[in-house]
This record gives sequence, structure tokens and C-alpha cells, in this order.
Amino acid sequence: PLEELLREIARQADAEVAQIGSVLYVGPATTARRLATLAALRRQRAADLPADLKQRLSRSEPLSWPELAQPRSLIGELVAQAGLRLENENEIPLDLWPATNLPSLVWTDRLTLLLAGFDLTFEVDAASRMVRLVPQPEAPRLTKSYATRGSAAAMAPQLRRLFPEASIEVQGTRLVVAARWEEHEQIDRVLSGQSVTRRPAPPKTSEKLYTLTV
Repeated sequence: PLEELLREIARQADAEVAQIGSVLYVGPATTARRLATLAALRRQRAADLPADLKQRLSRSEPLSWPELAQPRSLIGELVAQAGLRLENENEIPLDLWPATNLPSLVWTDRLTLLLAGFDLTFEVDAASRMVRLVPQPEAPRLTKSYATRGSAAAMAPQLRRLFPEASIEVQGTRLVVAARWEEHEQIDRVLSGQSVTRRPAPPKTSEKLYTLTV
């Protein structure tokens, strides 16, 4: 399948693949594993904002920039397009990017992608019309409620075996699942009667921090 082929190519570069809309992001495994879930969480929270702001943040438009564009400027322009102000733009380091053209994405997905490489995400304060940049959570989870064809209590153990990293609870006749976006996609398939192939989780890596005085 194309999905597995792309993941295999990415693994040859010690990378992973994440999908946001019609964009496939290839990057460091840690970032890629968070990205689709972060994007879904931002779309979910945007849906709870006041109607005028919700409409602007859910509008789909393409995203492009020229050679040597600075991400700080791109992010500032995107925030201004939504009628918002950026509270802490200094969190974005100076960088120069190659020219890029991306297909139409909702505003929250565009900002999620621009911030991905800096390990940042964002929060929108509707009262002050401000966007605040914040560190990406280490293990973001999206919570969804599912109806089941049979007994929710009988289905829960099967899903826990298939998705050991997910939190699965039975609430009456429904299942409440907190998991990564990709796991929700597979849970949807399982509950609709389809079979899924579970990929092993990538091995955990260690990190060393070195401090230099220059």
C-alpha cells in the first residue's frame, strides 16, 4: 500500500510520516508522531470559539512562500490574516526556508505545520484576540466517543489489545477513547468491521544535552 511505501522511504532517512489534510509531512519521528493529533486538537478547539473567529480559523486556503522566506514573518502574517495578534513571536528562531507551495488547508492546520519544526504549537485567546505559542505536549491525545454495534464492554478488551497505548473506557453503551489521531483512524475501521494492520511502535531514543560556553 502507498501508505506503507511512504513510511518505508521515510524510515530510510530516520524519519516518519504524518498526514494533515492532503499534506504528507516527513520529518523527525518524535514530531511526526505528534503532528496529526496536534492538528486535530487545534481544529477541535477552534470549533468552540465565537462564531466569527471560528469561521476565519476553519477557512481553507493554499499556503506558499518564496525562497529565503523567514518563518517568523510567515507566522506573523498568517496570524494577522485571522484578525489576531501574536503574543510571543520571539519564540520562533531566525531561519530561512526554501520556496514552498502547499494545497488548501484550514487556518489551524497551516499554523500547525509552520510551527512543527520548532516543537511549538499554539493557543488562541478569543477574549484578547491573541495567539500564544507554547511547547508541543510530549504525548498529545485526542478524545472521542464511539458507539459500538454490540456491547461496548465486550469490545473494550479487544481494542485495548490492539491499541495498548490508547486509553479506552466504557461509559454506558459507548466507548470513550483518548489516543493519537492515527489510532482513532484505525479504531474507526475496527468498529466498522474492517481489519487493520498494526505497525510496531518506533523504539524509544535517548537524548543527551550538552552545554557549551562560546
